[in-house]
Amino acid sequence: MKKAILLLAALIAFALFTACSSTEFLVLNDHKKRTPLDTISQVRFIYAPATPVIPENVELVGVMMSNTGTDCSAEEAVGAIAKTAKDLGADLVFVKEFKDVLVDKGYYNGTTYMSNIVHCQVLTADLLATKKEDEK
Repeated sequence: MKKAILLLAALIAFALFTACSSTEFLVLNDHKKRTPLDTISQVRFIYAPATPVIPENVELVGVMMSNTGTDCSAEEAVGAIAKTAKDLGADLVFVKEFKDVLVDKGYYNGTTYMSNIVHCQVLTADLLATKKEDEK
C-alpha cells in the first residue's frame, strides 16, 4: 500500500514539474527546420488591433499563446514569445489578442488550500518569418 501511495505521489509530482513550460500552446504551421535567429537579431512585434494587416513577404511559422503558469506579467509573456520566435527562426510576432485573465495561483498549506487570485496578461500571436529573396 505504501509503495502504491509513493508511486502515485511521484507520478503527480512528475506531472506538475513537467507541465511548466513557456507556452500555453504552440501550433506549428509546418515542420520545416529554420535556422534560429542569432542573439543580435531583433524580433519585431505588431499589435494586430492597431495594425490589422499582416506584412507582405512573410510566412506563418506557428501560432502561440503565452502561459499563465509561468509568464504572468506582460514583460514575461512578451519575453517568452520573443524567445520561442527566435528559436523557431521567426523575426516577426503578430499579436492577435492581449487579454487580462484571473488565475488562481494557490497552494496547499498542509491540509488547507490557500487561494491566491492574480491578474495575468495572456498574448496570442502568429509567429512569422520574413521570406528571403531566394524564397519569394
